[in-house]
Amino acid sequence: NYTLSAAINEGFTGETIASKTGSSKATISESLTTVLGTNKVTVTAKKTGEALLSIGKTLTGLATGTALAGLYALTRGASDSVNAFEDMRAKLSAVTGDLKTAEAVFWELNTLEDETTKSTQELSDALLYLNKFGINATSKDLKNLSAVSLGLNKDLATITDAIGKASQGRYKALQELGIQVDDTGNKLKLTFQGVTSEVDKSADSVKNYLSSLGETRFAEV
Repeated sequence: NYTLSAAINEGFTGETIASKTGSSKATISESLTTVLGTNKVTVTAKKTGEALLSIGKTLTGLATGTALAGLYALTRGASDSVNAFEDMRAKLSAVTGDLKTAEAVFWELNTLEDETTKSTQELSDALLYLNKFGINATSKDLKNLSAVSLGLNKDLATITDAIGKASQGRYKALQELGIQVDDTGNKLKLTFQGVTSEVDKSADSVKNYLSSLGETRFAEV
């Protein structure tokens, strides 16, 4: 005899679950909601091949065994992504202060996937990495830094790493991006493609400089 949770977790289709457990489709829907810890299940195929869950009321609208079967198959395949979502939300909560805000940030990053070629995981990792250096990166910053990474044919982690190292007075990573660095004491003179900008000698200033490059030099990438 299968419990409803066990049948769901083993990835059976909706009609098979119903026959094995004697549960109605409505009860299966409610239980799947409980198992996944959400009140809506929408499995979305992303550019990166990840399947992510969003919040709403879609699940209760499923009426047929076929619809349930398709959902369960996707959910089965997305189990690792569900765990990744929970892990990412927990990590983001260390930055935001609570899980509710972390979830909102997660979906903001998830939406940003459509404006960049970066996955939610890459964007989240960039946000968390910069935060380690006391740098507050907005969605706009992440979009612009993603543009820089595309324009320079680098991954996003390489761009954020250059920012982090610059905050420690290590400029080789910036130079490897084609940015000439002149440390004048309290200021940095940063030159890219023949154009020099003077910025404060701080992590935020370097982040803002690279973000501005993404908005101007690489806006069309």
